[in-house]
Amino acid sequence: MQFYEILQSLMEKKGLNIPEVARLCGLTDSTIRSIIARKNKTVALEVAFKLAKGLNVSLEELNGEKNTSMEISPAKKQVLDAIEHLNDEQLHAVLSFTKYLTETK
Repeated sequence: MQFYEILQSLMEKKGLNIPEVARLCGLTDSTIRSIIARKNKTVALEVAFKLAKGLNVSLEELNGEKNTSMEISPAKKQVLDAIEHLNDEQLHAVLSFTKYLTETK
């Protein structure tokens, strides 16, 4: 996929229009419109960094590369979300149990 196609796909996936993307990324509307209208295959690194940060995606994803090591399964996400609400004592218990589980493989 070309850069502009990846950008359009991300915009569609996130339900964003050009002004919203521009605002989130700290870019002008005309920059986003130009990428799409000119069917840019690439963009300047500075623009790519702003787009990645604003759209909350990795540069790899913005470049069309799927990085499976960064993907989190629904179960892992659920555990990570639950951990945020634990106190120190509970966290130590989780760590102990995790250690037990990994040692018994």
